[in-house]
Amino acid sequence: MRAVAVVTVVTLPPFPTADALEGAAERVRSLAGSNLPLAVVVPGRVWQHLSDWEVPPGPVEWLRAGWNEPDLTVLPEHARSLQLERESEALGGLSVEPSGLFTRTWDPTLVPTLLDHGIEYAVVPTDAPAPGVADRFDRVLTVIPATEGTDTPPPGDGLWVVVSPHPEDTAADLDARGFRLDTPGRYLAEHPPTGRLRPPPVSPAFASETADASSEVLYRRMLRIATHLGERAPSDAVAHVMETQHRALYPAPIEPRLRQEAHRSLLRARHLLDRRRRGESWTTIERLDWDADGSEEIEIESATLSLVLDPTAGRIVYLDDKTADWPVTAVPDDGDPGLVLARVLAPDAEPHVVSLPVVDAVEQRRGGATVRLATVDGDLGVVVVTEDSRLTLSYHLAGVGEMRIGPEMPLGLEATRMRVDGGEWRPVDTAVAASGHRFRFSDGERQVLMVMPVPGDCFARPLDPFGIVVWAHWPTGGSGDYELAVDFAP
Repeated sequence: MRAVAVVTVVTLPPFPTADALEGAAERVRSLAGSNLPLAVVVPGRVWQHLSDWEVPPGPVEWLRAGWNEPDLTVLPEHARSLQLERESEALGGLSVEPSGLFTRTWDPTLVPTLLDHGIEYAVVPTDAPAPGVADRFDRVLTVIPATEGTDTPPPGDGLWVVVSPHPEDTAADLDARGFRLDTPGRYLAEHPPTGRLRPPPVSPAFASETADASSEVLYRRMLRIATHLGERAPSDAVAHVMETQHRALYPAPIEPRLRQEAHRSLLRARHLLDRRRRGESWTTIERLDWDADGSEEIEIESATLSLVLDPTAGRIVYLDDKTADWPVTAVPDDGDPGLVLARVLAPDAEPHVVSLPVVDAVEQRRGGATVRLATVDGDLGVVVVTEDSRLTLSYHLAGVGEMRIGPEMPLGLEATRMRVDGGEWRPVDTAVAASGHRFRFSDGERQVLMVMPVPGDCFARPLDPFGIVVWAHWPTGGSGDYELAVDFAP
């Protein structure tokens, strides 16, 4: 009689509410009372929520999933270990000793990581007839293949693992069909695997379709901050970074509000790390290939602002206002993410973004920074200045021809109102245009003030379900100097 193990996964949404955590915990309590030999996958965060509950003895076997049910295959080793260590801490006070882990994706590099954390086997949805051992640098881990349905058992004898959201019904069906119910751990104790198994890599890192641009920015931000955690990072900072490692946050496309919350978590983590290591007035600048595209980006961090500038793309990839806990540019997008430094509209032409690949200077000072950029032929120069909570963009045009030019800025505001030169407030619930010196945008909680010493035009349009895009610009004859100051704490 062939053995079959029924696995069910208790899931959590990213950034779970107290009600979501309690709902998952109630599901665990219910499954713990089953008299069937089920295998139940529980993220460590749910175990943390159940820290005052005594798990009853019974035939149920428990499997691990990482602290926040991450996709371990796309995390660096240090981040993987943090997920598993935090999960072990959550399990420490409970009478639960899971020996296996459930993962929806696979990469051979998981073998040493899982073994280092005392995990003896991994259940992986993959095409294979029976459990086997996977090796990595002469270390071996038992891998148990699993299927998502019960229609077609794999050929041969041995253990068949079925993943089901309705384990009791599935177990009853399989029992009626003559299969013997068991759990992965108990089966392996009596039937150690004899063959080798090489599951093909299955991970977003190996996907044929790349993530959308905004999700890629979020992912690379997560990786960057994860590498800055170090060995003695504040516990809250670690938790915020781990929040963004939930499997649903990559490769996306991600629901806009979920993406905004992920950016906010990374911002909080960065702020906590900075406050521990630095004072209240400082700036750091690093030149690096931030997005691995072969060209150099500029990362600027201060006590008030955090941003990455991509000269070749002519964009600020993301911009955070730390003092307001606000990821400014984390909005629903309809193209490449970030703040466009120079969008140009010439007569009888399509609008386009200007590349500014020539970095003439990068200057750092206490509380601020200056970056001087230019086009290849030097007919347009843009100076980017950060100072406290202000971003200033200065433009020098030399014979570029008649055009409208200026930055295009996404702002994460809700139900936004606009005010021009001290006039009446009006809603930005449809596309609006105005001319003047001072443009103020507010959603009642946050405000942004844009000041143009040389008066210009401002076009704004709402985004769905939240946010606006603002194109502040000047009609020019092709030469001259223009400046725009953007204050996030007016």
